[in-house]
Amino acid sequence: MTTKYKYPTFQLRMPPELKSSLEAEAKTNGRSLNAEIVYRLEQTMEVSMAAQLATGGSATDTAEQTMLMSIQALKSVEATIEEGLKVMYIKMGDE
Repeated sequence: MTTKYKYPTFQLRMPPELKSSLEAEAKTNGRSLNAEIVYRLEQTMEVSMAAQLATGGSATDTAEQTMLMSIQALKSVEATIEEGLKVMYIKMGDE
């Protein structure tokens, strides 16, 4: 039997207000609701891992800590650039 989805599915219950907020953010970011939720969960996991490393968690290799912190910083810059581009494209469409 073939499955419709590449990854396992997971049913999620959430408050309607949270769903509405996530849907609005997903639209702003050009993602589906599912993609927005997955993106945010991945970001949370990366921050959590970086925090664990920074506080002397199980992985104490300084180079690994630096790399994870750099990745997080680059993703933050990427998000800022994406938001700026969206604003720019919206303004260009208004002209």
